[in-house]
Amino acid sequence: MVGASPASLVVLDRGVAAELAAWPEIMASLLDRLTERSERLAITQAISQLTGVDRRLLTLFWHLAERWGRVGTDGVVVPLALTHRMLGQLVGARRPTVSSGMRARRARART
Repeated sequence: MVGASPASLVVLDRGVAAELAAWPEIMASLLDRLTERSERLAITQAISQLTGVDRRLLTLFWHLAERWGRVGTDGVVVPLALTHRMLGQLVGARRPTVSSGMRARRARART
């Protein structure tokens, strides 16, 4: 699998929730992360519903910049290595369409 990396998983079941009752700040932190995750999923779903791949890409880049972007001398830099195929999966399009959308976006940025 391309881009796969090792991961660790923890099952957070009712038993864990009962144990965490002794540490409400940990439970609050987990709930905050869960809420943030659901908001990101809703944004990603909304992006995939926009008309025009170039519009979806621009909106996705704004979303990624808000989350991981760093301000540099040339603007906001998102330190992620995303292929056109990956971008297609994120915006609900095929790779050739993403490549065309990227070209259209660059052409608009130049004018």
